[in-house]
Amino acid sequence: MLYKFMEITEDIAEIIGRHIADGYLVKNPKRNGYRVVLTEKREILEDQIKKIEKYFAITSFRIAKRKDENIYDLIVYSKQLYNFIKDLGIPQRKESNRSIIPKMFWNLPLNVKKRIARGIIDCDGSLWFDKSNKRFVIELNMISRDVILFISHTFEKLGISHYVTIKKRKPKNRKTSYSLRIIGKEVKNYLDIVGSCILTVPSR
Repeated sequence: MLYKFMEITEDIAEIIGRHIADGYLVKNPKRNGYRVVLTEKREILEDQIKKIEKYFAITSFRIAKRKDENIYDLIVYSKQLYNFIKDLGIPQRKESNRSIIPKMFWNLPLNVKKRIARGIIDCDGSLWFDKSNKRFVIELNMISRDVILFISHTFEKLGISHYVTIKKRKPKNRKTSYSLRIIGKEVKNYLDIVGSCILTVPSR
């Protein structure tokens, strides 16, 4: 596997985290070759391509705005990046009953796991102000239990207080989701320790 021959640096960890959140792979050798796609806000995508170009050989890339939406697709043509992500064992379809986090990720250094968590939260998390309790909240909701557990385990090691809850869905055919919240003063602690490409707490 390619990851055995490439060190997972902090930047590469963040690339991986973003892909876990909102990325997917497309293989069509006869037409467009090997594509790695990430759907997100433009500022995240611009940072993502800078990191990718630093570590991977790419043929070309483009950032395209989705029609009637304020989000964009980053489409990277790179067989090396495609194979690297594929060989990590991250499943294409992110279903609730499938393990999303490869087993080897649990043994990565804490600084690397921190950047995987940052990549996921920047893409799938949100920062909002709880008016009732007058405090900021960072929240991540996912149907993939192992992603939440991986981030929770990482935060425990980093000393970031947080809460994990299960959200049962009705009707019964809807999937259960898992929520991780960082609340109040811990939001600043998170931003100081983990950081973010886009999340900031405005001055009040």
